[in-house]
Amino acid sequence: MRREYRNLLIAVVIVFAGSLILSGCATTGQNYNNSSDEMANIDDLLGLGESGDETIGEDDVLQMLGIAEEAAIDSEFEQLGTSEAGSPAVESEVQQLEVQQNQLDAQTRNLQDRISEQEQKIASLQTNTPASQASQAQSSAFSSQYQNALQTYRSRHYQSAIQQFEGLLAQNSRHSLSDNAQYWIGESYYGLGNYQKAITAFEKVFTFSNSNKDDAAQLKLGLCYMKLNDPAKARQELQKLIDNYPTSESVSLARRLLSQIQSAP
Repeated sequence: MRREYRNLLIAVVIVFAGSLILSGCATTGQNYNNSSDEMANIDDLLGLGESGDETIGEDDVLQMLGIAEEAAIDSEFEQLGTSEAGSPAVESEVQQLEVQQNQLDAQTRNLQDRISEQEQKIASLQTNTPASQASQAQSSAFSSQYQNALQTYRSRHYQSAIQQFEGLLAQNSRHSLSDNAQYWIGESYYGLGNYQKAITAFEKVFTFSNSNKDDAAQLKLGLCYMKLNDPAKARQELQKLIDNYPTSESVSLARRLLSQIQSAP
């Protein structure tokens, strides 16, 4: 490497000397000698005397050529960039930013889930509210029609009352007044004197769950069989009332009716 730099330096000196020669080719011989002296002085200055001792170093050559300073600056910039990119402080800051970003993403997803749940609840309310209002309207209409049919029965228009009550059952057999409508159909047939149909109508009252007309229908069954002159069947139905509905207000009447049947000739 030293020999290469020496050759490079010699080339530079030759170029420099050549420029001197070209510039002074028209001068006298004395000027040529001066040039030779200048060349010798240059060799002495560079440490390249006749002894051939290569005392100049690589760094000295680079410095003289203006390369060392640029290389040093480039090295400093390179080290600075590497230090900043890989420094613990920078890496720590990057990690903190990543953690904050992950937390923000989680909060965003949570908020989106909550918004979705609220939207579903609102949609459910919007869907159910009209249905609920419609159901309430239908129930109110049923109750109103039931009162009209009951008034028809009380006016002794039994056949018309039967039609109205049957219409209510065809409309909604699960309404809370449906068992009452069935009971009043039996009462209407009883009022018409059609006891067989009245018995059939009263027996249907028991098919309604949680009916409040069971004990009344049971009493009317005993009365229907009494009207049909079937005392054995009448006693059987009246005894069912006493046994199955002991707290009913109709029990006292059922006992009196049983006494009448037993005392009859």
